Amino acid sequence: MSPRRADSGLPRHAASTQHSGVYALQVDMPHAAAAIPGNGDDLILFTSSGDIARFVEAALGLGKWEQEMNEVVRLAEEARGISLTFAYDGIKMLQQGKMTELPSHTRRYPFLGKKALQKPISTFGLYAVKGDGTNHPVLVSPHWCHGDAMAVYNGSHFASLADKYGFIVIYPDSPNAADKCRDVSSAGTLTHQGQTGDSLGIVSMVAWTIKRYAADACRVFVTGVSSGAMMTNVLLGAYPDVFAAGTAFTGVPFGCFAAPGDGSERDYWSDVCATGEVMHTPAEWRAFVRAAYPGYEGWRPKVQVFHGTADQVLNYTNFGEEENAPYPNWTRYVYGKDGWFEAYSALNVTHDIANHEDVAVAWFDLTCTTGACFRWGQGGPRGPSLLNETPAL
Repeated sequence: MSPRRADSGLPRHAASTQHSGVYALQVDMPHAAAAIPGNGDDLILFTSSGDIARFVEAALGLGKWEQEMNEVVRLAEEARGISLTFAYDGIKMLQQGKMTELPSHTRRYPFLGKKALQKPISTFGLYAVKGDGTNHPVLVSPHWCHGDAMAVYNGSHFASLADKYGFIVIYPDSPNAADKCRDVSSAGTLTHQGQTGDSLGIVSMVAWTIKRYAADACRVFVTGVSSGAMMTNVLLGAYPDVFAAGTAFTGVPFGCFAAPGDGSERDYWSDVCATGEVMHTPAEWRAFVRAAYPGYEGWRPKVQVFHGTADQVLNYTNFGEEENAPYPNWTRYVYGKDGWFEAYSALNVTHDIANHEDVAVAWFDLTCTTGACFRWGQGGPRGPSLLNETPAL
């Protein structure tokens, strides 16, 4: 069943997980995480009506409302000054005095502890699988520059594949209003649990989704195109304890776009990286990744990359730095124990490479619907499985 479109342009979110739907959630917390009550591990609660069609933005400074009207006011008084997005119909009518209470059938959902709430945690769309089951895998698909969450939803087959195989899709939206590129440059995004950065926001979305849907924390995957591919590599490098595997279509290596100076610039474009002039040895690239999460000696995700030889935006040299024929003029390279790194070179293909969702989904083993599916901790490039370990989320 195809989700219906809401007035906002987002497909409607069904009242029950028996129907599929996409909805958006936004968290915007500039310098305000410390204002949330609790010791940092407590869950923050927000309310959602059972018959909502969309998420709409509301400021948490609306303490003028009567407290008994809704739980949003209670949270606003506890964490005033912080802006969240809350889910209910009629927000404009409430603000205009045309309604005196929220829709019925509200229910409370756990949110994230304040330690995880750092800026920016951006808007995202989520495609919930059909059925009432739990333990579904999660696929994250960040968009490209000048794109948005809905562009990925509409322009890919992940939603239909999710219906077929039973996984959840997160479509993160970049908070960068200027060009909608991902933050793959700042020191915060290139650091595990950095105080700022797009990567932390996306991982927080994953944490929320796992808690909300009782999803399988051992089967979390990420794939993207262009800037989304660059973010894919950032997430695999900075959060190896969260993601089991990733597929990058025309990306660059982790850290290749790192901002100069103090690393504070989040919308930094590196001409030298994009044109293939950044060259390092494998040991040097490995050092960049290890520095993202100092002291981490745990399991590492497997990686799949695609790049066209005629890419005019992100030079093909980055394919070699990232690192038999599934399509004509494509070459498949497999490296490492158990084929832990897989690379596709597409002859004469430009930056506008086709996003082969079916190949990525098969690589993640999302086609598997039994208990013996690929998961975090299983196998590895250097030795046996580490299934006795558990991912961070």
